[in-house]
Amino acid sequence: MSDFCKTLPKWGSEFESGKEYNTDKDIFVTDLVNAYEKKKKIKRMCRNKTVFTMNGMKENEYYTIHIPFNDITKAKLEKKYKGRGLVLLNETI
Repeated sequence: MSDFCKTLPKWGSEFESGKEYNTDKDIFVTDLVNAYEKKKKIKRMCRNKTVFTMNGMKENEYYTIHIPFNDITKAKLEKKYKGRGLVLLNETI
């Protein structure tokens, strides 16, 4: 796994600008776990809510509507947010 991690891109620290580090197996596994937990959280939200994001929003920023996702909700959101890069997470998860 260490050899594989050497082929991954370097990452920068949010605390030390301009400094880059090699990806090691600890960072790689941490990223995998974080991605899994994020997907699990979104899936849980999508069970009984409509969850979406748009262009310009931060990575972990979502809007939720306490209405189950369906074609009517989708059509209304697409009409309201036309041209703003609407991404319906209920469809992507």
